Amino acid sequence: MTQTQTSKARILVVDDTPEIRLLVTTILEQAGYQALQAAGGERALEMVRQEPPSLILLDVMMPGMDGYEACARLKSDEATRAIPVIFLSALDDSEAQTRGFEAGAADFVTKPITVPVLLARVNTHLALYAQRRSLEGMFRDVIEFAPDAIILADSDGNIVQANARTLELFGYARDELLGHSAEILLTPEGRAATRERRASVLGLPRGSRIESYTRCLRKDGSEFVADFSASPLHTSRGPLLLAMVRDATSRLAQQEKLREAARYARSLIETSVDPMVLIDLTGKVQDANDAACQITGLPREVLTGRDAPSRFTEPDKLRDGYKQVMAHGQALNYQLTIRHASGRTYDVLCNARAFRNEQGEVVSLFATAHDVTESRRIQQEISMSRQRLRERFLKPGGDQLPD
Repeated sequence: MTQTQTSKARILVVDDTPEIRLLVTTILEQAGYQALQAAGGERALEMVRQEPPSLILLDVMMPGMDGYEACARLKSDEATRAIPVIFLSALDDSEAQTRGFEAGAADFVTKPITVPVLLARVNTHLALYAQRRSLEGMFRDVIEFAPDAIILADSDGNIVQANARTLELFGYARDELLGHSAEILLTPEGRAATRERRASVLGLPRGSRIESYTRCLRKDGSEFVADFSASPLHTSRGPLLLAMVRDATSRLAQQEKLREAARYARSLIETSVDPMVLIDLTGKVQDANDAACQITGLPREVLTGRDAPSRFTEPDKLRDGYKQVMAHGQALNYQLTIRHASGRTYDVLCNARAFRNEQGEVVSLFATAHDVTESRRIQQEISMSRQRLRERFLKPGGDQLPD
């Protein structure tokens, strides 16, 4: 630790022996620290409340309030809990040290004091304290400026912290939320369910979370639907509930638009008299309209997942058409014959086009089939009729064709 760094650190030396206080403060000041003195536990707590130091060197055996009690009180106060405490004591037995650590001490230095050992312990815990505060500051900044509302509540459901997005989303000032029940952020019908949810979340193991939708209530009385997730936090101040809230209004509206577009597209597909199918890259039918079910004689749940070539009389020809679509993006007026489940066949002209995702990759094939069975039958009858007429008028001794 450099001179600049140490000069910023304030260390409180608490000992009922003036000579010990003088010795320790002299050592610390020569090392570049700012050293303060307190003759007992009560005075130390007063000084810490007025201006918290960076570290406390605390004697164990003192009249009145001893070091164990003073340390326990420091650790029970949210404002002073994080300050590292190093016990100074002539007691070097394991029982005394165990009691010190149970009270919340960070370390233990036995008397008589050795200067290198004392400074090494002080430097180490100041560095750890500074690093922890830096990380906590970074964490607070991340939470404060997160895009989602983040709320910390205690086991009774009272809000102990809320970030800037929470204030913006719900329309409250911070002091209007802290210490109040989180239920003020919910609609009346959602509050009972939230009480049950809170109890279940607090009982979850570390790292677990639950997700759900919930209806939230702003300060102005307006409501909105939110994506909600909650996780348990096990802290030194007891169990806390970490809740994250995101306004889902625009997302749900977008989903409804997509569903509406899908319904519209489905209506167009189903009103077509021509069979339509969607085929994946393995040749399996992904979807089919009613006309496709009718021409194959199979219900949609059976047709879906079937191998598409199996429904045609010339599977290899269909596979060649499939390759053509993959190579050129489409195949037009491709002549095939579909076999109905009853064995009847239908002549069709197929048009197929590659279906691509947002990245331009072919993910499936969309095909339509126009039934030309009847038109071909009529064409064949016309052709045969013309042939019979031609044979009648052109055979020897037969009628002559009219001019």
